Amino acid sequence: PSSSPYGSIASIFSHRNQWTNASSDSDTCMPLRVDLDDSNVWQPIYSESSPVPPPWAKKINICQSDVELRYPRHGRRVELYHKAKLELFAGTDDETRKLTRYHDEERMEEVECLELHSEERTDHLTKRRILPLEN
Repeated sequence: PSSSPYGSIASIFSHRNQWTNASSDSDTCMPLRVDLDDSNVWQPIYSESSPVPPPWAKKINICQSDVELRYPRHGRRVELYHKAKLELFAGTDDETRKLTRYHDEERMEEVECLELHSEERTDHLTKRRILPLEN
């Protein structure tokens, strides 16, 4: 008995082409030969006479200044809000966002500080909440 969760594989695709399973025993996955050059088993959809069509989506162009506006290359970016401050840190392995909420409009008395870290940290810390008034 086969240990595959699939009953059959009808097609395989990559960034270059797509192939359909042309074998007579395509109703089972085992044993499966994935030699895409074997035309008795796999038929390519695209060939030199009918090449892969170009992508339908337009290429996305984002200039470096727009990227740095969101996350500065070195250092941080600060946005001030009503009773809050958002700091964006970047340029290291760990992109950090730090949101500080304040009790007053002058942003002098902190109520809460929330740090959100990327999942790339080696210590796996993704979120830290600090309540300064409770300490």
